Amino acid sequence: MLCNDIDNIRFIAVKSFILFSVICLEAHITHSFP
Repeated sequence: MLCNDIDNIRFIAVKSFILFSVICLEAHITHSFP
């Protein structure tokens, strides 16, 4: 049970980090190429 919760938290953290990185990358590209 505990291991499953840890895996879920890790999955959510990785997913959020990837989403955040994509948003930052898109914002950077938008500013670089108006």
